[in-house]
Amino acid sequence: MPLHPQAQQVIDATRALGLPPNHTVSPAEARANAAQRLRSPGPDVAKVEDQSVPGPATNVPVRIYTPDGNGPFPILVWYHGGGWVVGDLDSADGAARHLCASSGNVVVSVDYRLSPEAKFPEPFDDCYAATLWASENAESLGGVKGVVSVGGDSAGGNLAAAVAIKAAETGDVRVSHQLLVYPVTDRDFGTGSYADNGTGYNLEREGMMWYWDAYLADPADAADPLAAPLRLPADFAAAKDLAKAFTITAEYDPLRDEGEAYARHLQQMGVPSSGRRYDGMIHGFFGLASNMDTARVAMDDAGAFLRGAVDDVVAEYHAQHQGDTGAMRQLLDPQARNVLEIFDSLDIKPFQEMSVEECREVMDNRPRPQGPAVGQVEDRVIQNLYGKEPGDVPIRIYTPDTQGPWGILMWFHGGGWVIGNIETADATARELCVGADCVVISVDYRLAPEYKIPHAVRGLPHRHDLGNLQRRIAGWSTQRRRRGW
Repeated sequence: MPLHPQAQQVIDATRALGLPPNHTVSPAEARANAAQRLRSPGPDVAKVEDQSVPGPATNVPVRIYTPDGNGPFPILVWYHGGGWVVGDLDSADGAARHLCASSGNVVVSVDYRLSPEAKFPEPFDDCYAATLWASENAESLGGVKGVVSVGGDSAGGNLAAAVAIKAAETGDVRVSHQLLVYPVTDRDFGTGSYADNGTGYNLEREGMMWYWDAYLADPADAADPLAAPLRLPADFAAAKDLAKAFTITAEYDPLRDEGEAYARHLQQMGVPSSGRRYDGMIHGFFGLASNMDTARVAMDDAGAFLRGAVDDVVAEYHAQHQGDTGAMRQLLDPQARNVLEIFDSLDIKPFQEMSVEECREVMDNRPRPQGPAVGQVEDRVIQNLYGKEPGDVPIRIYTPDTQGPWGILMWFHGGGWVIGNIETADATARELCVGADCVVISVDYRLAPEYKIPHAVRGLPHRHDLGNLQRRIAGWSTQRRRRGW
C-alpha cells in the first residue's frame, strides 16, 4: 500500500531538523542528534525506578516499569534500538511505558554499552547479564524467579533474539516469549527490502552498514548467531527450548525482509513463531504509539502477545510453591483473598467432615452479600406434576425496575446438590436481574441425598408453568407502563 500519511509526516519532521545522516558524523554527534528526533511519550504506570545491576565489566543501568495491579507479573526485559550506537533509557521510555501498560508486564529496560566503544559481544553481554539479574531478582520486582520474556526494536530486536538463543543453549534462564520489533538479524545488504527501502525512509542502507561496522570488531563475527541470529543453524540442538516469538515488521523498512526471514526460520525449526507486517509503515514507527494510529495497533498486538506470558509465570509459580496454600492465594484477586480470610476467621470445618444438617446450617448462617434492589420480588410455589414423586417447587421471581418486555433467566443455585436454597441465591439473582435487565426465576429444587438424581432436574418448572409465568410477568409490565413506573 502507499506510504501512510502519518509515516510521511514523521519523515518530513525528521528532514525539517536538518540533521546530517549518522554515518557522516562521529558516534558522539550521532547520539546528540538522535536526542533531537521525535519521541513519543508513554502512559503513566504504577511505578518507575532507575537502578544499576551487575554487569560483566561494569554496572548496567536499568529502568524498571511496574504496572497497576497485584503480582506476580510477567517480566519483560527490553533492549532499545539505535544500531548499537545510539539510544538510551530515555529514548526507550515511551515504548517501555506503552508495553508495561498494554501487556501488564514489569518492563526492565536495559542501558547496555554502546558501540563502537564497546564491540560485539560486549553490548550483548550486558543484555544477557541484565536478563539473568531480572530472573534472579524477579520476586522483588513483582514477578516469578526463573522465567522472563525478552524484546527489543531494531538493534534491540537483534539483542533480544540473541539472548533467547543463548538462554535456550545454556539453560541459565527460561525465556518464554521474545518480541522482535523490526529486528536486525543478518549482515546482508542485498535483500529486496534494502533495494526498495534503502533510501528515503529515515533508516538508510549506508547507515546500517555504518552501524554494523561500529558493532563488529571483526567482519567474521557476522557469522555468529549471537550477532546475526538468522545464521542460527537449522539443526540447533536447543531449538525446542527457544522462546515463542512474535515479529513485527514495517513495509517501508530496509530490515523488513530479514525480520520476516527470521520469523520463518524459527517456524521451520519448530518454534512457535508468528508475525505481522504493518503496511504503510517505516522503521521506528513502533515507538511512536502516542502519535501514529498504526503504532498503537502494533503496540496492542505486542501487548496481547506478552500477556500470554502470564500462563508461564503461573505455571512456574505453582511449581515453586506447590503445597503452600498461603503462597497460592497470592495469585488470587485481593477481594477473593479477603473472602477466603473471612471464611478462615469463621473456623468452619470442611464440609466433608460434617453431617448434611450441619453443612446446611453453616451455609444458611455464614455471611452473605446483599443484592441490589429490583422492581418486584414474589415468592410462589408451583406444582411439579412429573417424575416419580410430584410435589411443590418453591420459586422466587425477580422483576426489573424497568419497562418490559423482558427476557427470562431460570437460575439454579449451587451447593453441590446438597446445600443452598433461594435465600443463599438471593444476592446473585438480584445482581443478574439488574445487570441483565431480565426476569430471574430462582428455583428451590429438592436436595440430595434425600432426593437423588433425577429429582432435582424433574422438579424444574414445566413449559406450561413458564407460559403462565410469562403471561403474569407481561401483565406486570403493562401495569408499570400504565402507572408511569
